[in-house]
Amino acid sequence: MAVVVSINGVGDLGKTPQIHLLPSDWRILCLGDILEDDSDLCAKVAGADWWWKSSADEFVSEIFKAVVRRHSRAVDAGSSAHRLAVLQCGANMLEAVALVMIAIKEKHEDLAVAKAAFDIIIAKLGLTIPREHHAILIRHDTDPDDTAETPPGVENSPSPRPVDRDDERYREMLRRALRMQESVDQYDYVCVVTGGRSQRQIQDDIRGYLRSAGILPDLLKPTFKGIKTIYALAGLSECGKSTVADMIHKAHGTSGVRLKMSYFLDTASNELGYDIYSLSGDRRAAALLRGLDAYGRCHWYLSTLTIESVHRYDSIAILKSYLGPLLQIIYIDTNEEIRLQRSGRPKTRLEQKDAAKKERGAEGVKKIADVVIDNNGPKTSLEDELRALLQRRGSLVC
Repeated sequence: MAVVVSINGVGDLGKTPQIHLLPSDWRILCLGDILEDDSDLCAKVAGADWWWKSSADEFVSEIFKAVVRRHSRAVDAGSSAHRLAVLQCGANMLEAVALVMIAIKEKHEDLAVAKAAFDIIIAKLGLTIPREHHAILIRHDTDPDDTAETPPGVENSPSPRPVDRDDERYREMLRRALRMQESVDQYDYVCVVTGGRSQRQIQDDIRGYLRSAGILPDLLKPTFKGIKTIYALAGLSECGKSTVADMIHKAHGTSGVRLKMSYFLDTASNELGYDIYSLSGDRRAAALLRGLDAYGRCHWYLSTLTIESVHRYDSIAILKSYLGPLLQIIYIDTNEEIRLQRSGRPKTRLEQKDAAKKERGAEGVKKIADVVIDNNGPKTSLEDELRALLQRRGSLVC
C-alpha cells in the first residue's frame, strides 16, 4: 500500500510546482487535482456552470464520490510498486471548499452551519471520507487580500467563467475555512511561507517533513546541497557568454564548472523519453531543476554551476521563481557591430541567429536578469565588472 500525501493551500502558493518539483522516480505517483484526475467528475461539470449552480447535495455528492475514487487509486498505487502517492488538494482541502460552497449556495457565511449541513449530506450518502496519511498545508504568514484560490480545477474546465460569480467572497471564506481546519489540527504539517522564500525552499521543507515521517528518506533529500550559486548566462549571438563563463570558471577553480543549457535539456528529454519542449513552461522548468540538482548531487565537490545559452524566457522565468537567489541570471549586452566583428560571418547569418533567440524570448530574459553586463568595452572592464559581481556573491576564490 502506498503512503498517501496531499498538498493543500490557497491561491498563488504553488501547490502544483511543489508536486512537479518532487523527484522523478518510479516510487512516487503524482495525481492532479480532483477535476484533472477524475474523468467522471470532469464530464459531469463540463459544458455548464455546475460548480456554482448545482445544489449543495449534488455538489457534495459528486465531489466526494470523486474523492473516494481518487483515494482508492492512490492507495492501490502500492500494488504497482509506488511507495508514495501525492495528491493536489486532499480531502480536508476539498471539505473546506465544500463548506464555502454550501454557505454560498444557502446564502449565508456561517461556516459552522455549513459544516453541520455537510455532515448531514455525507451521512445521507453513506460515505466515509478517506483521509490521506499526511495532509500538508502551505499558507502565507499573513492573509494578503490578493491571495486567492480558484475552485480546484475550475480554471482548467472547458466551461466559461461568468463575470458575475462572487469570487471575492469565495476566496475570503476559503481562507477562513482553512484557518478553522488548522486551528483544530486537521493538517499534519503546516509550511508557512514568508516573503522572499522560493519554491525550492518550500520543497525542502516538505521533503524534510516527509523524511522525518520515514517516507523515502534516501530519495527525498534536500535540494542543491553544497551549491551556492547557479549562474545562467544569456545574451544574443557573439555577445561574450563563453568569455564570461570561462572567467567565472577560472575564478572558482575546481569548485566550479561550465555547462551548456542544451546538456540539461537533452538529459531531461532522454529521462522523459520524449522532447522536453513538448512540456509546458512550468513542467520544463521543474525538469531542469531536477536535472541541475542531480548534477550537483553527483558532483558533490562543486559549489558553483555556470550554464550558458539561456534564451527561453518562459522556462527560465519560472526556474528563477523556483530557485530564487540561488539562480543568478547574467545578461551580456553587446552591440551588433562588435558582435559582427567577433563572428567573422556575414551580417545576415548573425541576424538570423539573433532573430531565433529573440523569438525564444531572449529580450524577456534581459528584463528579469539579476545583472546586465555591458560588454562593449575592453576585456579588462568586463573582468572588473565580473570580479565585483563574484565578490558580492561571496564566491570569489582567486
